[in-house]
Amino acid sequence: MKGLKKYNRSNLFIVAVIAMMSVLTGCSSENDNILRVNDQYQEVTDLVGTLKMDDNGKWNFVPDSRFSFPFMHGICDGYSVQIVNWDSKYEDYKEGCLVQGKYKKTEYKSFGDGLGGISYYDLEISQIDKYDLPDEDNTRSSYGEVLPCVILNESEMSSMGTRATTSYVPIMDTFSLFRVNIFVHVVRSTAGIGLNKTTVRYNVLDALSEFYDGTGIAFQCTGDEYIDSDAMNLINVSSCNTLFNRNPHTDAIDIYILSDGTNLGAAGATNSIGGTAIVSNEEYYSNYSTLAHEIGHALGLYHTHHGTAKNEYYEGGVAELVNGSNSQVAGDYVTDTPADPCVWSGSYGTDANGDSYKPDVTNMMCYNPNKNARKNITPGQLSRMNNCLMTNAESIKVRTVLSPYSVTGGKWINTSEKYSVNFPDTFNVTWDVLCKRYTTTSSTNYTSMLKNYSGKSIEITNFDTSFKSQNYNIKAYGESSKGFKFLAQRTAYYLEVNPNTSTLRYSIQGKGGSTSASGNITISNSQDKTLTIPQGGTIQFYFSDACGIGNGDVDMSLWMNGFFKVPATKNVFQCSTSAPLGSQNSPLNVMLGSKTKMLPLKVAIVQ
Repeated sequence: MKGLKKYNRSNLFIVAVIAMMSVLTGCSSENDNILRVNDQYQEVTDLVGTLKMDDNGKWNFVPDSRFSFPFMHGICDGYSVQIVNWDSKYEDYKEGCLVQGKYKKTEYKSFGDGLGGISYYDLEISQIDKYDLPDEDNTRSSYGEVLPCVILNESEMSSMGTRATTSYVPIMDTFSLFRVNIFVHVVRSTAGIGLNKTTVRYNVLDALSEFYDGTGIAFQCTGDEYIDSDAMNLINVSSCNTLFNRNPHTDAIDIYILSDGTNLGAAGATNSIGGTAIVSNEEYYSNYSTLAHEIGHALGLYHTHHGTAKNEYYEGGVAELVNGSNSQVAGDYVTDTPADPCVWSGSYGTDANGDSYKPDVTNMMCYNPNKNARKNITPGQLSRMNNCLMTNAESIKVRTVLSPYSVTGGKWINTSEKYSVNFPDTFNVTWDVLCKRYTTTSSTNYTSMLKNYSGKSIEITNFDTSFKSQNYNIKAYGESSKGFKFLAQRTAYYLEVNPNTSTLRYSIQGKGGSTSASGNITISNSQDKTLTIPQGGTIQFYFSDACGIGNGDVDMSLWMNGFFKVPATKNVFQCSTSAPLGSQNSPLNVMLGSKTKMLPLKVAIVQ
C-alpha cells in the first residue's frame, strides 16, 4: 500500500467476533432487551486505527477497516470500542496507532426477531505505538477495493470430506462442458428499499458469463427473490453464515447481493472452498472479477497467496516456493500459478530460498486491488474446477454435464469424406487424424500414420487403400479465446472383408431355441463346410475385424430359398418350417458401407 509507514508492526491476529450482528460502543442502546455480559478478556495484537473522544467524553479506539479486521463490525457510523484504561499519553497517537491489548464483550442487545443482535465491547491497551496511516484514497487505491473476499470456513477445509480437498489435480489436456445453476437473493431494507432483483439477476449472469466465456462453464439462473431485513442488509462478514442459511438451495449456488453492504467489510465472501453460497454488495457485485473470484472458491479454488502471504491476509496453508518445487502440496495446489506473497506495493519480496516473487497480477484468485486486471484463469485452475464439478458432493448437485462438442461426417472413408465440428466460430480449430492400419486379425498389431488439419470443416482422403483394414481416430481440438482446449472426436473406417484381418462365425439354433452347432467360416474358402439347419431353426452370423468393426456396424443378407431376416436384426435369419429339405448353395452378402463382399455358403435344411 503506497505511503504506508509502520512501527513495531507484527503479524495481525484476526479475531472472529461470534455474534450474528456486531457493533461496538457508540451505537444507541435504547432497548429493553439488553443483556449484561460477564465475558472473559481475549488477547488481540496489531490493531490499527485512530483514537477519538465520543459525545459522552469517553475515549474510543476507532479501527481502520483496511487493517483491523476484528473490529469491522457494526450497523451504525463510527465503529469504535471503548478504552477502559485510558491514559492521557495515548492522545499523542490519536491520528494513527498500532495497539496491543485485550478486549471483552460487556453487553448484548437482542433484535428480538430471531436475527441476532448487537454486541458492545471494552478494550484494555497494553502497548501503543505510532502508525502512519495513508490517505483513504491511496489505501483503497483508485479501484476502490478494500478486501477481495473472505473464506469463512478456511480453517475447516482439511476436515470437510465433501468439500474440495487439498490434493493436487493434474492439468487436463482438454476440458468438459458444464452448466452451473445459481439462485439470486437480493437483500434490501426491512421497508423493501434496495436493488431491483431483475436488474441484479441480469448483472450477475452477465458478469459470470463474460468472465467464464471460453472455459466451458456456463451459468443458468433458476430463480430470484427479495430478502427484506435491515439486519441482513447490514450484516458483516463474521456473521455471513446466518445469511447463507436464509432460503438456501441444494440445487444451485446461492448468490446473496446486499443492497447496502456498508458493514460487510469485504467485496465478497464464500462459505467455504467447494461450497454453495457467496455474498457481495451493491458496490462490487456487477464487477465481473469479484463474482468470478467467489465462484472460483465455490468451485474448488484457493487464493493464489494461500499459505504464502504473511500479512493480514494470511489464511494458513503451506508457503509455496518461487521455483515451484512444492507447488503440488503447497500454496493453492495449482502448479501453473506462480507463488504469490500478496504484496501489492514496492518489492514483492523473496521466499524461503531467497528467490524473488513474481506473482501473476492478472489471476482471478489473487488480491490485486485493481480488480479490473484480474481476468485470467490458468489451465491448472480450470482443471481443479472441472474436478470439483465432477467429484465434489456439493457441486454435483448444482451442475449439469453438457453434451460434448461433436464431429459430423461419414463412417466410412472409402475415397474421401468431409467432416465438420460444432465449435463456436471464435475457436481456433485443429485436427489430429490417426490412422491405424491392420494386416492381421490382432487388434494390437498395426502400423499408424498421423495427419494434421485445421479449420471447422475438413476433407480426409483415404491414407492408403492398399491396406484393407483401417481405423481413423478423428480428433478436433477447439481452443477458446482464453486458451482452453475442448475435444470433439469420432471414429471412421476403411474396410474390405478379407481373410487377413476379418473373422466370420456362425451359430445355429433348433426350433426350440437350443444351439445345435457353431463355428468359424473360412473367408477365403467359405464353402469348406456345410451348414445344417433344421426347419424352424435360426442361423446367426458374427462378423468382426481387427480395425474394431463388429456386428453392429455390418449389414448382411442371405439369398436362400426358405429363409428370411429376423426383424430388427442385421445378422439373424429364420428358416421357415416349410422350407424345402436338402442342400443348396446360398450367397451371404456382407455390406460395409458402400463395400459389399459376397461369400458363397453350402447349406442343408433338415427336419
